[in-house]
Amino acid sequence: MAHFDLEKPPHQFTAAEIDQFSVKERAIYEGRLIVHRDMKNVKDTAWIADWMQGWVRGWMQGWAEGRAEIKEEVIKNSLEQGIALETIAKIVRLPIEEVLQIIEKNK
Repeated sequence: MAHFDLEKPPHQFTAAEIDQFSVKERAIYEGRLIVHRDMKNVKDTAWIADWMQGWVRGWMQGWAEGRAEIKEEVIKNSLEQGIALETIAKIVRLPIEEVLQIIEKNK
């Protein structure tokens, strides 16, 4: 009968070692294997959830930055065409104060 190493992770036993386990050792091994697999699944699921959350956060940030850049471009082009500030503010759906801040920022 083989010595059952309680310190050895359950996924590292060979088939030959497992075949030599007593009924009690086999029950302990299977219990530890279930816990090991459950912990791995929890870790993998958490990683996927973190990755998805980061991806969504990055996409939303990129989308918002893209919208801001488009608004800045519309403001710039509208000013070059001589369109009134009130009209530009309505086009980009911003208060006139924010339009003026964008104009100052891009000077």
